[in-house]
Amino acid sequence: MRSTRGLSLVLGLAMLVGCGMGPEEKPVPVVGIVNANPAMGKAVAGFREEFGREQPGAGRGVRFVDPGQLAGPEQVDAALREMVAGKVDLVFVTSTPTALQAKEVLAGRDVPVVFAPVFNVLASGLMENPMRPGGFMTGIQGGGHAGKALEWHLRAVPHARRLLVPLLPADPSAQQCLAELQDAAFPLGVELLVREIQDETQLRSVSDGLPGDIDALWLLNSPKLIRLVKLFTEVAIAQGWVLSSATSQVEGGVMVSFGQDLTETGRRAGRLARRILEGVPPAQIPVEPAEYRLGINLGTARAAGVTIADEVLRQADIIVQ
Repeated sequence: MRSTRGLSLVLGLAMLVGCGMGPEEKPVPVVGIVNANPAMGKAVAGFREEFGREQPGAGRGVRFVDPGQLAGPEQVDAALREMVAGKVDLVFVTSTPTALQAKEVLAGRDVPVVFAPVFNVLASGLMENPMRPGGFMTGIQGGGHAGKALEWHLRAVPHARRLLVPLLPADPSAQQCLAELQDAAFPLGVELLVREIQDETQLRSVSDGLPGDIDALWLLNSPKLIRLVKLFTEVAIAQGWVLSSATSQVEGGVMVSFGQDLTETGRRAGRLARRILEGVPPAQIPVEPAEYRLGINLGTARAAGVTIADEVLRQADIIVQ
């Protein structure tokens, strides 16, 4: 039996498509938003904000169908299918797992998809040619910046060359990010100690039994691990470690962060969506690379007793006190 919530969403979509039009007005496009990652709220906000820039009467406004924060693949699947049933004009999805699910569920449905951000469309299997997507999806991709993030880590705290990297073994996103980090570490003279964890309890005790010369903790760019950023911060402070990451989690507590400005990533995705709604097929819109910013959290650094190099502070895009 279809849930009451699902039926309400479909009926709401139908009403959105049909209401508010005079006899000479064009239908207002309906855009679905599917987000199952709590860390992607800023990307959603940026996407919506881009459409909010439109001037009244410009003829390019949209109506959003946003079921809110979804909890897991089953809710994502249901939301995608309900949006198809409600005849949305486009779907915006966040993060790699949701984009992959949208690729499967919406194949052959004649509904374009814009994603932002995803991790490396080639490595994730999302598409074969980001410059010529050739299908019904396009968007903003990240990845390939772990080496630069590691360089900033070393410039910020040059002595911190032994990094502890907690890993969820069944997390494909974490595995992809770890492989990229490993490729970057050896040429830079950085040693990685990877330790598998299963839950928050094991993260709290991640330092048990380890040698005493660990210098830093690294947060992999994975939705499941990013949810634990506060706990990562607590562990780093308790141990007096540097906490670094190739994520945008500086405001969450990461000491040295080289990641995307998710709000701007969402805005850029909104601009791609607008082009599609204006008639450009997604197959003809190349996937765009993400842009990155350096962030320093001095509050975490002070609490952990870590000094950040002045040179890095002068170049930081964001400093959290």
